[in-house]
Amino acid sequence: MIALWIAASVAAIGLVLAWPLGTYTVSLALFGLAHVAYEFRYVDQRFGKPLFGAVRTLIGLLVLVAVSRTAGVLGAPKAWTSPLEIGLVIALAGTPIVLFPAMTFRQKIPAVLGAGVLALTSVVFPTVLMSVLAILHNLTPMGFLAEVLEGPGRRRYLLLAAVLMFGVPVLIASGVLQPWILGNPDISPITPGPLAAHLQAYLAKDWHSQPWATHLFQAAVYGQLVHYVCTIVLLPRIGRDLPSQPSLRWPSPTAFAGAVAVGTVLLMIGYWTDFSGARQVYGIAAAMHAWIEIPLLLAVAGGWNREMRGFVVA
Repeated sequence: MIALWIAASVAAIGLVLAWPLGTYTVSLALFGLAHVAYEFRYVDQRFGKPLFGAVRTLIGLLVLVAVSRTAGVLGAPKAWTSPLEIGLVIALAGTPIVLFPAMTFRQKIPAVLGAGVLALTSVVFPTVLMSVLAILHNLTPMGFLAEVLEGPGRRRYLLLAAVLMFGVPVLIASGVLQPWILGNPDISPITPGPLAAHLQAYLAKDWHSQPWATHLFQAAVYGQLVHYVCTIVLLPRIGRDLPSQPSLRWPSPTAFAGAVAVGTVLLMIGYWTDFSGARQVYGIAAAMHAWIEIPLLLAVAGGWNREMRGFVVA
């Protein structure tokens, strides 16, 4: 698994530097829906039962996120939908403070700080907050790995994760690797270029004209690819050897994979015919899966759920 992770990371570096738009669009079409589905399943199997009474509130907030995104797809102005979604994200970040069972005051401190930082940033830097969260979202598997790994090899694995998921994107964003790779940034087999028309997927509008915009986009796409490997391959492999405590009834792994494959094919048809429209529809599910991570990781950072057995690494 580690060899696969490293090999995928090396390949991803070359792809995002040579064909950033093509890599972004093709990987999104092939793996976007799959990574959302697999991460939802992992999160529920790992954290479902311990949440108890918080589940209904979390689901309710996520449904409101979906409603906000759907309204945006149907044409509602961002001046309405964006503040609503930011407010819901702040509310989700604050749920461990009042809803998560058996959390001490000390364990709630990360949630207090997280919700506070999000609220302050939404006031001071409202135009860049969602872009920053979208980029940081690629790092969330590090939090899940830190929560589940135990044993003498834990520090070594987390160091590798930090290098691949944080260090490499910083290196790509710096632009120092670009002279070594030749390619065409505007090529994509799914949607026509130019790349500049798709920077909004990760970058705030104010950043588009900056000289480092393309490099930051490449770094974000690399992070997206590594994120896919973690959520589709690595976390399910770890979760297979853990006690399952889901709040929902999930199909067998084979049936689940089949359903994900069918959904991916259907969504790919949409990407081929109308990439922007399909991207907006996918964004509804993507937002729900991204924002549910925030309260869970803030709670885990405080030590919640520590009594659960981890995955022992040598």
